[in-house]
Amino acid sequence: MNSVVVPARFHALGEPTLFGWALGTAAAGSLLGSVLYSWVAAHALRLGYLVSIVVATVGFGLMASLPGAPLMFGALACIGLAGGMLSPVLVVAITRSTSPAQRGSVFGVFNALGLGVAPVGLAAFGALLAARGLKTGAMSILVGWLAVALVALAGTRWMLAPTPRQEAPHADHR
Repeated sequence: MNSVVVPARFHALGEPTLFGWALGTAAAGSLLGSVLYSWVAAHALRLGYLVSIVVATVGFGLMASLPGAPLMFGALACIGLAGGMLSPVLVVAITRSTSPAQRGSVFGVFNALGLGVAPVGLAAFGALLAARGLKTGAMSILVGWLAVALVALAGTRWMLAPTPRQEAPHADHR
């Protein structure tokens, strides 16, 4: 989204040079989200997960409205803030819900999907923007995010449930 919608929007506004400031705003939001995560992890992991989904939804909703530069900066700050909190929360959730023996494989698949989907999505999204325009592209991001958010909210109960402590395997020297 930052790679396609944001530069296209600033170009449409006649302010393409604001793209760098927009990325900086998203980065600042992400740094703040990471700092907030340190408090959230110690006090309210599930609440942090829910808040990050809501904040991201606000950001994507605002972005889909294709606002002027100041509100676009606000949208990117929200999305960055949510991402800064959500990424480490997901790592904790995967760690808690995966046995130590399978953790490497699960994280390998998680990372491969994240890295593999991005270029495919950018290519498909670029084609969508070229064929249907910026408004359709921005709305498709919002609709896609809402689907992801609904699935994420449905998974909140099991995803962040505390897991019983697993005992370390004992060496058997018989």
